[in-house]
Parts: sequence; structure tokens; C-alpha cells
Amino acid sequence: MARTPIPVVTIPIGGSIADLQAQGVASDTANGHTLEGSGDVELLGFNGSAGPVQVTVVSTPSPTLGRFGDIVATPAATVGKMAAGPFPGGGFNQTTGEDSGKVQVDVDTTDAAMILVGLRRPNAAR
Repeated sequence: MARTPIPVVTIPIGGSIADLQAQGVASDTANGHTLEGSGDVELLGFNGSAGPVQVTVVSTPSPTLGRFGDIVATPAATVGKMAAGPFPGGGFNQTTGEDSGKVQVDVDTTDAAMILVGLRRPNAAR
């Protein structure tokens, strides 16, 4: 099956972490996720699970950008949060298949308590 897209939101003026979390998507361990590969999006994760959860952003080899391995974050149980990115296209965008041009994100948990959301800052150049 296709990977589940992670929604991308822009921080509203006066917005809160709870606002961002409410717009996220629950982890999909069976299919994984994709994140917009524009280079100006950061990944936020909110762990509501009973244990720590491993989130992996899959890197594509890019010696010119110094990218040789994945980025792995492990937010703590119940209230753990993580942030990573932004992800430059040459080092993270997948180059083949239906995920071409997107960032691949995998979550190692068996429940949907991990919430993922993409974040674009309001002043990000487009």
C-alpha cells in the first residue's frame, strides 16, 4: 500500500503546540509515511505511547551534502516530543517509485499514539 502522507501546516500567529498536534496524523507502522520534499518543512512528533518510539527519516546517499545515513529520533514515553529538519531534497527526497520527490519517514510503534505533523514557518520562502 501507499505510504500515509504527513500533513504540512504553517504556524498560525498565536498558535500553540496543541494546535499543531491536532492537525497531525497517527503513526502508520504498516505502510510508513511521506513528508513533502520541498526542503523547507520540518517534522514534529508527539509521543503519547506508553514507551519510547523510534522515528526514522530515511536519507538518500549524498556525499556532496554529507548524507550517508538516516536520522533517528526516539521521543520518550507519554509526553516525548521530537523535531527534525528541514530536509534538503538532495539528501532526503526519494529518487524512484511512487515516493519520488518525497521524504520517507518510518515509525517503530505498534499503536497510533505517535502523532506526526509537518511544519512550515510562516516566513519560509516558497
